[in-house]
Formats: sequence, structure tokens, C-alpha cells
Amino acid sequence: VRTLLEMFPDAKFVHIVRDPYKLFQSTVNLWKSLNEVQRLQGLGEQEWIEEYVLSSHETMYAAFDRDRQLLGENQLVELHYEDLIDRPKDALRDVYEQLELGDFARVESPVEQHLAEVKNYRSNRYDLSDDKREMVRRRWSGYFDRYGYNE
Repeated sequence: VRTLLEMFPDAKFVHIVRDPYKLFQSTVNLWKSLNEVQRLQGLGEQEWIEEYVLSSHETMYAAFDRDRQLLGENQLVELHYEDLIDRPKDALRDVYEQLELGDFARVESPVEQHLAEVKNYRSNRYDLSDDKREMVRRRWSGYFDRYGYNE
């Protein structure tokens, strides 16, 4: 955030948060698929990925929490991924209003067209073992608390 603000002082940010368990597994899967496509050698079990995802998330959110105070009232909106999936047009309208981006009506038609094109999209389903769920819960407890993902 700090670097982007230095480059673009009037930047506006949409911060999308997601169920931490799904976020963890999705990010692990992303890294594994990237490794498959871009590797130059065999990678074995890739056991390092889970710790990398956990620690990167912690580092990123420490920086985000530090830098978010630099943002003005109309520069940041936080959005739950689940709200974006459940009510996409309303969620985008809310983003437009909170960030003062202008009249949502001027983009409503293209938004509706896009939503019609992706209407059959379904998010991936993830199953985490109890041990991994506990690990994510323990390591990302601040994220669970801050964004209301307590069970």
C-alpha cells in the first residue's frame, strides 16, 4: 500500500477477504500449479508451500495493517468474497459508492453482461484435515477475528 500510494497518491483500493480455510487451500493449489507449469526441474513433494503460504500471509497482513492508516476515508473498501459471489452487482454498487467512483449506472450494463457470461462459474471446493484447519486457525487468528470468520 505504501509503495502504491507513493506512486499514485490518489489510488483507491478494494481489499477482498475470503474464508481463511478456502484462502489457504486455494493459495497452496495456486503455488503447486505454478510450479508445475513453470518449473525447470522436478520439485518432489513441495512440502515447503504450506509454510510459505502461511508466513507470506502473515507478512503481507502485517504490512497491510501498518500501511492502511495512510489511506483516506474514501480510498479503501473491504469486501468479503462471499458477498461478491452472492450479490455481485450490489457489492460492486457498494464499492462505487464507498470509493466515490461516480455513477454506477454508467457501468451497470457491462457489469450485467459480464455476470450473464459467468453465471455458471462455481468456486472450487476444498476439504482441509482437522490438523490443517487448526494450523490455519492458530496462525491466522487475527485475520479470522478482524474479518469475522470466527466459527
